[in-house]
Amino acid sequence: MVAGLYSLAYLGVPTLWMANSLWTLEVLALVVGLFILYVLGRALLARARGSWLLTLGFVAFFGSVLHDILVTNGSLPGPYVAPFGLLVLFFTLSLVITRLFAMALEETERLADALLAANRAMKRFVPAEFLACLGRTGVEQVELGDARAVEMAVLFADIGNFTGLSEAMTPEETFAFINTYLERMGPAIRAHGGFVDKYLGDGIMALFAGPSDNAVACAVDMFNRLASFNTERVAGGLAPISIRVGIHAGKLVLGTIGDRERMDGTVISDTVNMASRLEGVAKTFGVGIAVSEHVAQALRSSNRFRVRPLGRIRVKGKRDPVATFEIYDGDDEATRRGKDATLSAFETALDDVHNHRWECAAMGFRRVLAILPDDKASNYYLRLIEGDPISEEITEG
Repeated sequence: MVAGLYSLAYLGVPTLWMANSLWTLEVLALVVGLFILYVLGRALLARARGSWLLTLGFVAFFGSVLHDILVTNGSLPGPYVAPFGLLVLFFTLSLVITRLFAMALEETERLADALLAANRAMKRFVPAEFLACLGRTGVEQVELGDARAVEMAVLFADIGNFTGLSEAMTPEETFAFINTYLERMGPAIRAHGGFVDKYLGDGIMALFAGPSDNAVACAVDMFNRLASFNTERVAGGLAPISIRVGIHAGKLVLGTIGDRERMDGTVISDTVNMASRLEGVAKTFGVGIAVSEHVAQALRSSNRFRVRPLGRIRVKGKRDPVATFEIYDGDDEATRRGKDATLSAFETALDDVHNHRWECAAMGFRRVLAILPDDKASNYYLRLIEGDPISEEITEG
């Protein structure tokens, strides 16, 4: 009897344990499989990428496992097919992974194109030249308080009588007019090595890192482009427009101001203020381009531009009078010839003014006006000599 019990323990217990273990594994496989099917079902409802293909492959594999369990239990006849189901699962998995990789690559390319487009758009708001002056290669590197002292020429340009022009237009027409005008001026600035720092309504503030010649050449080019623009306006039944330009060069501080949430690039310097005042000088004297003595003396080629002195002028914000000059290469041909012919007489008359030889100065300016009756600079000095009221902001020194 003892021998029989030992035999039962030796043969029956392992067999029972193996049967129970096999049953446990089958139940565990069913539970895991049903849970995976549940997850895949939710993925299908959510329309997740590749979910339908992955579900198809897993159903094939899970069905083959169920088939083999029934074969093992003797419930079904036939061969084991789980290896084939596993092969189908691997195949669908590879298709899903390949598809997701292709879609991810496509999305990466799309995001790269979008980022490139965003960078191009950002350059229209923050010029690359501005970043270069700060020693930065991208907008993301700019920090609040970044600043650098540089030597540059500053150009201010403004449309004459813009207020009167805008009053005759609707706001939409005003914006269209300004943008059409700026589309002509912007390329001239870039063509001569400058960049636009700010658009001030109808005004432009541009910076030039090279010699002052570049800024002056740009101003002359702007007047040439303006002539073409006015030809189109007249052909369309519109009145021509005029512009005024002031140029000064010197040291300035270029950097960022604002707070952590909103920053802006700006230029701070007396050089900027002086360039703005020279644009006012151009208005007062009725000339196209007014430059400082520093710019006139810094021109590398004295014969490249037509230069006429305007005298020592007391400008707003300056204690002492400053020597100013006119560049008249941008004038129409008849005006250029007239200023060429009267240049010596005008310079002599200016010298008489500064030496208080009033009668000689008046005679000299009248000689200029005999050839150039619309020369506002000569009329300005005649009014000064005759004691007529002169603008308090810009007066002779």
